[in-house]
Amino acid sequence: MKRLLSLSAGLLIPGIALALTIAPANFYTDVRASSPEAAGINMLSRAGIVQGYGNGFFGTARQINRAEFLKIAMIASGMPASSSGQNCFPDVRVMHWFSPYICEAKAQEIVRGINDGLFHPEYTVTYGEALKMLTLLFEYDIDFGAGTHWAETYYRAAADRAVDLPITIDLDTPLTRGLAARLAAGFLAESQGQLQQLRLAESGQYTVGSASSMSSSRSSYSSSRSSVSSSPLSLDPRSDTEIRSQFLLLGEVGAILGAGKIFIQEEPIVVTEILVNLTAENSSVQSLLLYDDDRRLLGRATLDPSASTNRTYKAVLASTTFRIAQREERRIYVRADVKSRTAGGQSNQIVQISAIVVKGNGEWSSHPYSVVSSGSETFPEFLTARSMFTSITNAGASTATILSGARTLGSFTFLGRKSDASAHLDLTDLTFDIGQTGGVTVSGPTLGADGSPDRFPCTVTGTQIVCTAIPDTYGSATDGSKTLALYGTVSISDPEHASFRLTLNETGSADTAGAASWSDGTTNFDWIALPGPLAEGTYFRY
Repeated sequence: MKRLLSLSAGLLIPGIALALTIAPANFYTDVRASSPEAAGINMLSRAGIVQGYGNGFFGTARQINRAEFLKIAMIASGMPASSSGQNCFPDVRVMHWFSPYICEAKAQEIVRGINDGLFHPEYTVTYGEALKMLTLLFEYDIDFGAGTHWAETYYRAAADRAVDLPITIDLDTPLTRGLAARLAAGFLAESQGQLQQLRLAESGQYTVGSASSMSSSRSSYSSSRSSVSSSPLSLDPRSDTEIRSQFLLLGEVGAILGAGKIFIQEEPIVVTEILVNLTAENSSVQSLLLYDDDRRLLGRATLDPSASTNRTYKAVLASTTFRIAQREERRIYVRADVKSRTAGGQSNQIVQISAIVVKGNGEWSSHPYSVVSSGSETFPEFLTARSMFTSITNAGASTATILSGARTLGSFTFLGRKSDASAHLDLTDLTFDIGQTGGVTVSGPTLGADGSPDRFPCTVTGTQIVCTAIPDTYGSATDGSKTLALYGTVSISDPEHASFRLTLNETGSADTAGAASWSDGTTNFDWIALPGPLAEGTYFRY
């Protein structure tokens, strides 16, 4: 792509101080505040990059054409339109409003025509086309030639910096105005070091001090954050409340790490600080989000520079944020905001709370208090990962008639998700428990994948079938889903009382191996963070 030699006034240009504000708004009647597109639409509207149709209507669900999106992308990236219109395509003429944008983008090698030689500004822009425009405009590093879809190279460049749409969408899908705004907002926010702030806002979590100065150098996410709490009206958008050892996916706000009980005997206190101590230093934890019993966001704790080790995270609260009444037990629960891989997040790092400490002043005496959460609490151990399994289910019938001979012993579907485009989700070892009655025995077990006729040999060990060193051709669920089937020969000595079922039993934990081992492309794990048993196969009976 050609470098820009001149910049025209009035456009958003990295390097010129301009407020990039991520905050709630009610600019449009058809943009729900709770929708994930709202944060990006409002941010771009404040910056003058997008606007509605009038009468408070943005047209979120309407499709957006190639010319409209290119204009948005160019303004967001800081590339100026040409000073005058040109005839750069047979269907892009000097009198058209979009001519300065399309012709400048063509000159800078951002866009080309369709195969018929026309640009077709009226065509609805697809996700792949939009990614190509934005990655080139923001000058991302692109590995040309990788992938099977023509736009996959641009998708990978975007995904490596976590600016791709965080939804399941095909590259050929036409974009709506809402999705287009969300996508462009992600690129712009990332260029200013505020992508994580935007992602939190998309889930309903807005932070204080969200208007910051834009500069040509990218600021780190941690430095753009304030330790002052957000509005006490902000609620935890996640509904999961189970506290157990789990994986924390890079680039996400994860499961609840733990909850601390705070009890004050002497008098009510106004909380001024909350400290969370971890058992070990962790370079992947961006910050810790703190919530009360009512799911209110109390604050965002960041590394305390005054602490003797890099294991203490501190949130400074406004005086009106959190009050604990006398002899009232309150709970504070904690979630980790984990860095993306491109921001320095690493796989296989331990995240575990050792203590939660509340500091404040007595309402009656102004006496300073420092209260440690109940010593009877235990906090589970979590591990960071680039991918994780989200479910394992029986892919066969719930029940079937048991028959001797060669047959399918059971089938299972593994589902998961990744934090970055190059992450893996590869099963490497599986241990199936054999539940049987009536003298059922199994021999010659093999593993098959996704209906393929190819088979991988497994072994029977006592009451288990063990498949080890499973090749990627069988065990890779990197595309999000994998269905595996066990085959073997069944022998029955007492048919009238015979039954049989395969089960993936043990989940394991960060300290204990389970029934499944897998790799995220960086680390090999020997447990899966799902409730046990992991999955029960078809129940075969007489």
